Amino acid sequence: MPDKFLMPPSPASFTRLSTHALTASLAVAAMISLAACTPPQAEAPKAPAGFVNGKKDDPELAAVKADAQAKWKEFVEAFNVKQKGEKFAVNSCLYDSGKSEFKWIEVDRVYDNEIVGHLEKDSVYLPGIKAGMAVTVKVPDIEDWAFVDTKGVQHGGASQAILQKRAGK
Repeated sequence: MPDKFLMPPSPASFTRLSTHALTASLAVAAMISLAACTPPQAEAPKAPAGFVNGKKDDPELAAVKADAQAKWKEFVEAFNVKQKGEKFAVNSCLYDSGKSEFKWIEVDRVYDNEIVGHLEKDSVYLPGIKAGMAVTVKVPDIEDWAFVDTKGVQHGGASQAILQKRAGK
């Protein structure tokens, strides 16, 4: 079973509210994936060029999840007053045919205990998971979240910052 996850070394910045810039950011962030979330897997395909390996049981990333969960209300409040063109995303582990991968999901709706969103990129490791697919995620399964407010300030997305730093970017 692989014990590594894969993250891109330099995802686009979430620093502008421009729809195009945020779309590009989420598209790159959507490439962030884990080769193994929980269940045992067959040998994973080779990762795309530019990805950085990290350990699955990473304590810093576990702290990111705890923080994202503790601050979930901040995300929901901002989502409920979002303005046209703003995008909000969550990161969660998706499963297909006994395999798993972490993906960034653009949020379309937020409910009490789950979000509904869609993928902007195809999965690297799960052939049945394609761009545009609707995805429902339970709030306790959210690993990280990110959005940019109307002042251009990024909130969340700490997992990206950690892995960029490790990659020397």
